[in-house]
Amino acid sequence: MNLLFTDKCYKDADHYWPLDKSVAGTVYDLIGLKHGKITAEESHSVGPFYQGMQMKGRKINSEQNKSIDFGDFYNDCIGDAAFCHRGITIGFWIYVEDGKDTDILHTAERENDRGMTIFYEASTSSLTARIYSTHEYGQVSVPLASQTHYHVFVSWERGHKPLLVVNGVEQFWGTIVSSTRLEEKYSHLLAGVRPGGGGSDGRLSHVAIWKRALDSYQLRAAFHCFGLQPGG
Repeated sequence: MNLLFTDKCYKDADHYWPLDKSVAGTVYDLIGLKHGKITAEESHSVGPFYQGMQMKGRKINSEQNKSIDFGDFYNDCIGDAAFCHRGITIGFWIYVEDGKDTDILHTAERENDRGMTIFYEASTSSLTARIYSTHEYGQVSVPLASQTHYHVFVSWERGHKPLLVVNGVEQFWGTIVSSTRLEEKYSHLLAGVRPGGGGSDGRLSHVAIWKRALDSYQLRAAFHCFGLQPGG
């Protein structure tokens, strides 16, 4: 099934981590071969539903030391948006626990360096994505209910408003914010914690990244090609 997804749906992506299995703590990138490490081998395999069957993903919980380091992306668009000359697109399935803030995917701290930060805030029941370049960043937020699986795409290119697509249908446009960030301290792509630490409690699966901005038609096509519909 992973080969089908890779060959048919994500063949033009740069990286794809299904997160359906790990071997000796390694989670596999089926396209870019940038294999990552899961910090707790016993992480539960939990994911969205497909035709009545539950697909596998990974539990992320910082208090239980369940997080993922996808590797170092130094001088790379994934680690530093100043290198995103064609933009960037990130796709993933996410489930957050009730009342819990969750750090989802990060290559940057919110306060200083460049890269991405994607997180869920329980107080506002919203998922927010920010992608920082040197003199601007794109920001987009969407309200999401806890204890529900969602598929999320975030697409951004410098000088343009970021686009967030939920479950292949709902589209949300964000804003461009002027901000200068000259340093670059962090370049690892992390799930479940921020580079400088943080909190998380959720489930993550099928992380895919394109080093270019996909449009709404391409995002919808990739989602429906995947064939996996939201479930419990």
